[in-house]
Amino acid sequence: MKQNANFNFLLDLNNKVIQISKGEIGVPIYFMQKYNLHIGDEIWIIKNNIEQEFTISACVRDVQMNPSIVSSKRFVISNEDLERLKRNLGEREYLIEFQLTDVN
Repeated sequence: MKQNANFNFLLDLNNKVIQISKGEIGVPIYFMQKYNLHIGDEIWIIKNNIEQEFTISACVRDVQMNPSIVSSKRFVISNEDLERLKRNLGEREYLIEFQLTDVN
């Protein structure tokens, strides 16, 4: 996914909003710990003849999706990389969220 522009930001370990450049990926803490991944490691997304390489540039803190009980996790990639994946890899998962502004 790409970083949300308005709310529900995905943060790094210093509580800063993650900014990802082309070719980079932010990986959820859950997977960083489970697979002993580190900043600078490379990962690939491969399907059929399409292959895309990413360098881990951030560890993602995600209050909604990081707990182990949640089966879906959010990785963060650049807008450009997201568009390429959408064109070539098919299925998408949708997360519908909204922000309430009326506190009454």
